Amino acid sequence: MDNTTAIIINFLREPYLYECLRSLKEKYPDIQVLVGENGEYTKEKKKKIEAFKNVKYIEVECDAGVCKARNKLVSLVKTKYMLVGDDDFKYYEKSEIDKMEDFLDEHKEFDLIGGRTEEGGVLKNYQGFILQYDDHFKYVPLDLKERTFNKCNKTGLLYKQCDLTFNFFIARTEAVKDTLWEEKIKVAYEHSTFFIDFIRKGHKVAFTPDI
Repeated sequence: MDNTTAIIINFLREPYLYECLRSLKEKYPDIQVLVGENGEYTKEKKKKIEAFKNVKYIEVECDAGVCKARNKLVSLVKTKYMLVGDDDFKYYEKSEIDKMEDFLDEHKEFDLIGGRTEEGGVLKNYQGFILQYDDHFKYVPLDLKERTFNKCNKTGLLYKQCDLTFNFFIARTEAVKDTLWEEKIKVAYEHSTFFIDFIRKGHKVAFTPDI
């Protein structure tokens, strides 16, 4: 995972953050990670967070919002790809983000590939299409029937093009820097607006049900 940097925003959820880092580093010890502090930045947190290999703790303006914080971290990413996820995620055996990186290596036509998260043993589905009208948007879920998916030769991942995925994805760094998050939004609608702007820029999104 030398070609990917994970960006994570923390806001007053340190126990979740430490578990997130522990699980990510247990599976991918060499991945670079940037943690943006959107709450209270302290030397004690910095010491604990940077005790993990290749992890940097970055101070962000307090309560600036996830969009401004993410954009600051994005500006510091130097690798070809970046992993975007939340501070309360826990990575485990099925979180094969290396395969997502390999997918983008093979499929130059896509700029982002996202997966799903699991909560309480239930897979959370957010992948789909955004139909844009003059005065509103409409979300249409992606068809999850296996026959509608393609298969990646290199990784074996099933995949299909869509407009947005869950907030767990790997993307080409240059495509994210070309888009960025709307800093007038602190949280909640930042997810949809990012993907709307992403596809408006001409970048393509893929979803895999396998991760």
